[in-house]
Amino acid sequence: MKIKKLIILLLCLSLIFCSGVFYDLFTNTRIVNAKEFKDYDQSQIVKNMGAGWNLGNQLEASINGMPYETAWGNPTISENLILAVKEAGFKTIRIPISYLNKITYDTVNDKYTINEAWLDRIQEVVDYCVNNDIYAIINMHGDGYKSVEGSWLICDADDQTSIKKKYEDCWAQISDRFKDYDEHLIFESMNEEFDGTYANPNWNYYANINSYNQIFVDTVRKSGGNNDKRWLLIPGWNTNIEYTVGNYGFSMPSDNYLNSDLSGKRIMISVHYYDPWNFAGSGEDTQWGDVATDISKVSSWGQKDYMKQQFEKLYNKFVSQGYPVVIGEYGATDASNFDNDNMTCRKYWYKCLCEYAYENGCIPVTWDNNGHNLYVRGDQFGLFDRSSCTLTANGQEIVNEIMSVYKSTDPSESPKTDDTTPTPSVSPDSTTPTPTPTVSPDSTTPTPTPSVSPDSTTPTPTSSTSSDTVTPTPTPTASPDSTTPTPTPSMSPDSTTPTPTSSTSSDTATPTPTPTASGNNVTPIPTQSASPGIISPTVATETISPAAKPNVVQDTANDSNSFDNNSRIIINLKKNKIYNSSKKIRIRSRYNIKKVLLNNHLLKTIKNKNRAVFFIKRFKNHLKINKKNTIQVVDVNNYYFKVSFRIKR
Repeated sequence: MKIKKLIILLLCLSLIFCSGVFYDLFTNTRIVNAKEFKDYDQSQIVKNMGAGWNLGNQLEASINGMPYETAWGNPTISENLILAVKEAGFKTIRIPISYLNKITYDTVNDKYTINEAWLDRIQEVVDYCVNNDIYAIINMHGDGYKSVEGSWLICDADDQTSIKKKYEDCWAQISDRFKDYDEHLIFESMNEEFDGTYANPNWNYYANINSYNQIFVDTVRKSGGNNDKRWLLIPGWNTNIEYTVGNYGFSMPSDNYLNSDLSGKRIMISVHYYDPWNFAGSGEDTQWGDVATDISKVSSWGQKDYMKQQFEKLYNKFVSQGYPVVIGEYGATDASNFDNDNMTCRKYWYKCLCEYAYENGCIPVTWDNNGHNLYVRGDQFGLFDRSSCTLTANGQEIVNEIMSVYKSTDPSESPKTDDTTPTPSVSPDSTTPTPTPTVSPDSTTPTPTPSVSPDSTTPTPTSSTSSDTVTPTPTPTASPDSTTPTPTPSMSPDSTTPTPTSSTSSDTATPTPTPTASGNNVTPIPTQSASPGIISPTVATETISPAAKPNVVQDTANDSNSFDNNSRIIINLKKNKIYNSSKKIRIRSRYNIKKVLLNNHLLKTIKNKNRAVFFIKRFKNHLKINKKNTIQVVDVNNYYFKVSFRIKR
C-alpha cells in the first residue's frame, strides 16, 4: 500500500515539473520552472514567429478604469481557443493588456504595484501560448489612450517625471514575473502611443515616447533571468509607418544591457496597418485593389502600390539594418453584407499584405476583436468565434489567404509581387526634422462611426492621394511618401477611432487605370505583343546569400555553401523574338537544383540534377512587359541565385 502511494506521489511530482509551472505552497505564488532559452537571430526569429493573430478586446478591455477580460462582451479566454488558433497555422499570438486602475501607489515605499491577481491571469494566458509552442507578445495597451478611463501613459501630460516612474515600476514587476520564460515570450513596450491628434507628431511629445522606450529596454534588460537576451518590441508615434520611418522624431533606444555574448540586434519595431481606412476600418468603401469591379466603391488612396511602398520603407529603414518589423495589427473589416464583392477584395488585401510582409522580412499579426456583426460596416475583424473556438466561414477564407503565404517553409514558394531588393537607407535612429507635408485643406471624406460601443467617436478622415489613385493627381507639393497615420480599430469601447490624415506620395503624378476584376492573382501578367524584343542581351547574374534577405530561410550551418561563380544561368539570346525556340534558359549549378521559378511562378521541380534547360516560349504567359523579369534557382540547401532581364513590345 505504501509503495502504491509513493508511486502516485512520484507521478504527480513528475507531472508538475514537466509542466514547467508550479506553486509555492507557503506563499501561494506561481513559480515558473526556467526553460532553456534558445537564442535566435533576425532571420530565425522571423521564420519562427511566422504569421500571428491578436487576442483583441480581451485583456485590454475595461470599464470605469478597471480591466477585466469579459468587459466588452467576449467570453473568458480558454486554452481551447489558443489551440484552435495554432491549428489554423498561426505561430504567434499578441495579447493586448491594460493595467489602468490595477496599478496602485505605495506612498510609504514610493512604488507603483500591479495587482498580483491580474498578473496571475495574464501569466495563465501567456502559458496557454508558450506551453503550446506559440510565441506570445504582451504589451501595455490601453494605458496610453486619453479616451480610456484610468489611462496615465500620456505623452503630452505635464508631470512626465511621475509617469516615467510609474512606467518603470510596472515594467520592472512584469519583467521580474516573466524573467525565466524562454524565447517564446516577447515584451512590447506600449501600443499606439501619441497625443491623440492626427497631424504631424509634436517633437517634444515624441521625445517622451522615445524616453518611454529607453526606460522599457533598460528596465527589462536589467531585471535578470533571460531578459538580457529576449527580443523586445517597440513602436514609434501611434505605430504609424510614416511617422516611424520618416524624420519626424523617432529615435532607436540604445541596448546597453544586452547580453554581451550575443551578436546582432534584439530589438523589433512595431507598426500597424489599416490603410485605406475607408476600406479597412470603417467599411464605407467596400472594394479594393485590382479585383475591384466598381470604381465608385474604391478609396482614392491606399491601393496596392501604396501598400508595397510602405513595406519597402520598413525594409529600407529597419529590416535591412537588423531590426525585424512586426505588423502588430492589420485587418480589413467585413462589409460583405453590403457588397457581394467585398469578400473577394478583403481576401486580396490580406494576401497582398502578407506577401509584402513576407518579402520584406516582417511578421504580420492580424487583428481579431471577435466582431461578427455583418449588419455593421466598421470594426468587424472577427475571424474566430471565441464561444465555439472555431473559425467562422468568412474567417476561414481570410485565414486561407494568410496561410497561402505563410504555410510554406520554403521561402521560394512565397508568391512575391516584386523582385526588386530595396536599398538600405540611413541609420534608423536619425531624428533630423523635415518640412511638414502640405495637406490639401478642402478634401474631406466622411467616415461612419464603427460599432464598438454607443459612445465611441470617429474623427472624419481627410482624403489623401497615393500612387495608385483612380483619378489623375497633380504633382505633390509635400515631402515624398505618405504621411498618413495608421488608424487602429476597436482599442476600447469608448476610444476615439483613429483615421488617416491627408497624405501625398512621390509618385502620385501618374494616373492609375480603373481597377478591373482579375481573380486572386496578386501579380497580374500583362498582355504581350506577338514579337517583343530584348532590351539588353547582356544578362547580369546576381548571387544572393541567405542572410541578405530575411525572408530567405536557411540553416545557418550551411552558410559556407552559398552559390559562387560556378553556378550560373545562361539565356541564349539569339535573334530578336522572345518566342523563337532558340530562346533557351540553361542552368548549371554547383549543387543539385531543387526548383526553378520565372517571376515567382514555378517552372519545374528538379531532383538530383545540377543542370536544366527550358524554352522561354513555353512560359511566355509569366513574362512581364517593360519590367524586370527574374529567373530564380533554388538549390537543395535552399540557397538561391537569380538573373534579371527585360523585354519590350
